Amino acid sequence: MDIRLIPVGEINPAPYNPRKDLKPGDPEYEKIKRSIEEFGLVEPLVWNKRSGNLVGGHQRFKVQLEMGKEEVPVSVVDLDEYSEKALNLALNKVAGEWDMPKLQELLQEMDESGFDMDLIGFDKAELDELMEEYFPESRGPAAPIEYETEFKLEPEIIEEIMEKEVFITFSGGKDSSVATFLMIPILRELGKEFELVFVDTGVEIPTVSEYVIRFAEHFGCDLHIVRSGVDFFSYYERKKSWPNAIYRDCIAVLIKDPAERYMIDKAGDGKEIINIRGGRSVQATDLSKGQKFYTVKQGAKDIRLLNPLYDLSEEAFERYRQQLEDEFGLWEGYAKGFQRTACWCCPFQTVQQYDVIKQELPLCWEVLERKAQEWTFQGATHLDRYLNRPRRSKNEKSRD
Repeated sequence: MDIRLIPVGEINPAPYNPRKDLKPGDPEYEKIKRSIEEFGLVEPLVWNKRSGNLVGGHQRFKVQLEMGKEEVPVSVVDLDEYSEKALNLALNKVAGEWDMPKLQELLQEMDESGFDMDLIGFDKAELDELMEEYFPESRGPAAPIEYETEFKLEPEIIEEIMEKEVFITFSGGKDSSVATFLMIPILRELGKEFELVFVDTGVEIPTVSEYVIRFAEHFGCDLHIVRSGVDFFSYYERKKSWPNAIYRDCIAVLIKDPAERYMIDKAGDGKEIINIRGGRSVQATDLSKGQKFYTVKQGAKDIRLLNPLYDLSEEAFERYRQQLEDEFGLWEGYAKGFQRTACWCCPFQTVQQYDVIKQELPLCWEVLERKAQEWTFQGATHLDRYLNRPRRSKNEKSRD
């Protein structure tokens, strides 16, 4: 954590901040002020050095200004526009009263941008409740997805592919493998060069990277393995905490940012980028409507994300998955019971995944159990619940 004293003149209250603006005399404002007068500013503000915006602590900052402070302690982060807004929402979710028009505008903006809405800390039920209470007219029925029985790309997507630098972020998982399997012949028929990009976080489940390398060799693809330079354990050991359950910083630090920085550097100045992934509509995050083709920000750069499987029917997906399995095969971990390719130490996995890790990777499981004792959980995680779930007695198991 980077804590600094920053002059108040360098701190810009975020104009999009969706919490209700308190004023001197408001009961909540006076409570905050009395607490700061009594105990001081015991929790630093959160400030994004990239934009100069205040991300968390707007009311406390306002009190500090009233008290005549010339500099205040801040926890410094370095985030792009939408990551900053996601963290603002995640921090604001804890307490306070919403400015509902601002909240609705911000959520819609982030949803339409293609940002991973799973990072902001709301679930679908909470969002539905907020929108139903304050904006019932906005909760019309969602437009149904017209699922395709055959894989295809719309002409406008092909046109953009021809104009841009193309990368495929390839995780080795089922969806990613099927998407890559289907896109390779299309890109070659178009005469379009492309590159597979695999992000090695340093804590991949064993044999995933070997599968990715064999896949690339079998299909004759250029493959670049990106290593972020930040190791999971060195990064979180110094914090003595797990990734934040609300703002999952591990995704940006270990996966998203290094992959996108590599693409931008490889493409070069002035080149537009398409990043092809394996996203499907059934995996759209709770708060995001999901899209097949959309734009995200990486700093000042726009990246077009293409999820070619997005509107493919389940029956069609299974048919293409079988074709891949017949020609080359899937990652062997699926036959062992693994649910997904992921960091083996991820605290956000499923019960089934932890059961298999415990069985197939006992040394890794011992590390997970040890770190669960040593590190702080920042919010409720699947690992925390898994380790603390009630154990069934032998009599209960025998009745199953």
